[in-house]
Amino acid sequence: MAEPVSPIIVAGMHRSGTTLLSNILQRSGLFMGNRQDSHGEAFFFLRLNEWILSQTHCSWDNVRQFDAMDNFTRRQLVRVAQRHINGIRRFSFLGPGCFSAIPASKR
Repeated sequence: MAEPVSPIIVAGMHRSGTTLLSNILQRSGLFMGNRQDSHGEAFFFLRLNEWILSQTHCSWDNVRQFDAMDNFTRRQLVRVAQRHINGIRRFSFLGPGCFSAIPASKR
């Protein structure tokens, strides 16, 4: 099995070229997720980001509350995000074909 690689995260403001960059990376062979919206964002991470924002009473255009978050809440959000990324839910990002390629000991 291939060695895991570090993820590539494309971030930026609206109309800054993130969709263009994501499309170029994907057409170059980079896997950007099984299911994506019209801007090339993986639904898996889009939902996770929306959940984190809702838990902190923030939105994509208003993140002021995020800085005021206490350390306990921040650690709890990180734990939940890690469970999503490392747990069975990651297969919604990877897609059904990837499940059979991963040894049972790594699932």
